Amino acid sequence: MVQQQELKQLPQDPTEAVTTDSNHIPEELSPATDTSVQPAEKKGVANDRKRQPHKADHRALAGNALAFDDTIEYEIRSDFDSDGETDLALVIQPNQLPEQGTAWKEQDRYLIIGLANPGMKSFRKIRKSTCMAMCRECGGMMGDPFMGLTMVDNNSLTLSNYGGSRYRWGISYTIAWSDNDFYVVGFDNEVFDALDPASSKSVSVNLLNGTYRLNKSSLDMPHEKKPPLIGNCTAIESLNSDPW
Repeated sequence: MVQQQELKQLPQDPTEAVTTDSNHIPEELSPATDTSVQPAEKKGVANDRKRQPHKADHRALAGNALAFDDTIEYEIRSDFDSDGETDLALVIQPNQLPEQGTAWKEQDRYLIIGLANPGMKSFRKIRKSTCMAMCRECGGMMGDPFMGLTMVDNNSLTLSNYGGSRYRWGISYTIAWSDNDFYVVGFDNEVFDALDPASSKSVSVNLLNGTYRLNKSSLDMPHEKKPPLIGNCTAIESLNSDPW
């Protein structure tokens, strides 16, 4: 369990059942373990990351969506909702071969996260996102843009991407357990010319307090966007496309 500063969150009802919204993946949940695994080693491209053996709680969280050859690229265990249980977040790269006679198509890596049920060794509030951890072919000449999943504090994570060619870009999302669910609560985007770093332009958006900053300024400006659920790709992608 990650031992970091604990943030106050809304209390969680331990009797809550797995929800049935569009982000939920209903599965027969297997027993979870409390074994800690280090994130898979990153050597520049996803294919070079060491494949982590699938554990019981990996299968409990991802269910039948987790195929034998899929790569667990990153995993983080922490108490996201501060209820004393060890919860789990995974970034998974699907590696299934295409059906015979069909062309190869890169499959989106995805983030999946869930809360451990107290005393039940299973998960609830299972949420999945395919629009934050970019694909292996999405980084241009820089290669695989996905930089990893890291802890910010006991209740939040940052997922980062970096790519481009002469014109570079970096995009990161902050994810937190807040208001009884998993939301994107922060967004950062920076672009610059590698031959002229002073040309850098950036935006940092705080979706909890309704402010943003341009070009690393200390001036907070207001916005009206609300934190999207991590499975709401339309709202998440609009953060990168909207003019700030």
